[in-house]
Amino acid sequence: MCRLSFNSTGHNAAGGKGTENFLFFEAEDTIIENNLGTPAPKFMGGGVFAAAGVLINDPAKVMPKMIDNNTLEAYFRNCVIRQNVGTDQLNIFGAYTEPPPTEVAGSYNLTHIKFLGLSPLVQFLQKNGSPNDAGGTNGVEVSY
Repeated sequence: MCRLSFNSTGHNAAGGKGTENFLFFEAEDTIIENNLGTPAPKFMGGGVFAAAGVLINDPAKVMPKMIDNNTLEAYFRNCVIRQNVGTDQLNIFGAYTEPPPTEVAGSYNLTHIKFLGLSPLVQFLQKNGSPNDAGGTNGVEVSY
């Protein structure tokens, strides 16, 4: 059993900050709770942040301006996710641009999340992109 407690964010899973990245994450019998956002989390909420592609919105850094073809697969098996700061305990995106979102993160970024034994009462936010891409190429799949 693992416990992720009293942090800014319980877990931050970002598939890629470039092109053609793949990340697999699996949590089993894990408790993610009481992550209260101190210091304030870079991403939203205090529970779990998951995105296949993340665009760093910092003009001082030389980073790619498009984040394409990234995949994140995450499995949560018999996990407890509760009492974290923010409205949603899980924030799940295909692609995400750091605030302020001045441009779409990229295209063909896919996040697959599978919950096994997780409480159905867990509040989560699911968005294909933030901001959303007009072509609809970024996506999120959630299964139980």
